[in-house]
Amino acid sequence: MDEDEQFIFKFHAEDHGAIPIYLYVPERGKRVWFDLLNRKAIEFEPFTKQWSERRSRIKKTLSDLKNPKKGGSRKKWKEYVIDNWHEVKTFIC
Repeated sequence: MDEDEQFIFKFHAEDHGAIPIYLYVPERGKRVWFDLLNRKAIEFEPFTKQWSERRSRIKKTLSDLKNPKKGGSRKKWKEYVIDNWHEVKTFIC
């Protein structure tokens, strides 16, 4: 990203109350997450197998709840999200 693109990205993120984090690949096989506000690289812990499995289960559940062919509806989907908000937000939002 050049400086103008970084400015636009930063402006857009701040406008939505988010942190502008940019992912770039300086060399093959290496990824760097960069916080444009603080101008420094950020390191994240990798996802665990258990976390990935739970996220997949929640995404499938939400997909099935919305799918009328599987007995779902938007109403069922919304009710599930509201009733299970703490778990759903951890994996989807």
